[in-house]
Amino acid sequence: MAPVPKPNDQRKSLANPSGGNPRHTYSVRIGRREPIELDYESVHWVEGLDLQPKHDVVIYADGVPLESWSFRFSDYTFKNRGKPDLCLFLEPLYLSWQLWRVERTEDWCPCWSREAGLGNSRYPNELQGFVLWETGAWRDLQPLVSTLDDVRRVLGPPERAVDLRQYSKPYPGDGAAQSPVFTYFVDDDYDILVYFVRSDYAARRRYPAELFDRLLSIDFVPKRQVSFRGQIFPRAFSKERVRAADAAWDDHSDGSGLVYSVYSAAPAHGDAQQGDLNRISYGPPE
Repeated sequence: MAPVPKPNDQRKSLANPSGGNPRHTYSVRIGRREPIELDYESVHWVEGLDLQPKHDVVIYADGVPLESWSFRFSDYTFKNRGKPDLCLFLEPLYLSWQLWRVERTEDWCPCWSREAGLGNSRYPNELQGFVLWETGAWRDLQPLVSTLDDVRRVLGPPERAVDLRQYSKPYPGDGAAQSPVFTYFVDDDYDILVYFVRSDYAARRRYPAELFDRLLSIDFVPKRQVSFRGQIFPRAFSKERVRAADAAWDDHSDGSGLVYSVYSAAPAHGDAQQGDLNRISYGPPE
């Protein structure tokens, strides 16, 4: 059962499907089991349902029955028959309750983390719609453990390599670069920037010299504006204000090394606005 999309007081639209939705406390009863109360953050898993019979589902809003239906697992065709998992969720635009195969929700629902075997992910608090770490070869890399050579082996040669100490000059090679940064073009949505411990002044002060050649972080930088206005971060996240010469942003981090950087003011360059996503960083735990 997926978290309930949190209502807000803005006008409902395709871009803001939860606008104006009622602030009910929803609960779900399956068969004769006790109702399970849903919230805005948690995924609830129901174990041990028989795959053969029909199961009755009742949705309650503030303790009052709202709607009900029945389903059978045999009504669905699963890609992996060993994992016949379903996701129950509230579609916020039309306030309709839906039951899908978990594999159909992988782009936005945290239920997919369990289905894909990601429950023990290094970054367990990725936001809905931004579950990126386990989607590519970079998942085999580990900050402060993987080396520069590991990065090249796993991700291949970068589309661009620069030395931040000599940014305007040709890349001098991995051995000579003092602050190397690799760029990979992932897809139409993101570029990846790969930083190493020796790429970052604060990291060089924090970690011993024998770690300077290790991976520091993998950052997903959006190619177009991605608004985080109204984004609700779970309680696991804390916020820190950051200012640079030409930009300011808020870092929302959960302690695992996952950081969502959101502009607190429009940067001096580019089309980004206040409230837009700056980047998503996957680094070492705090």
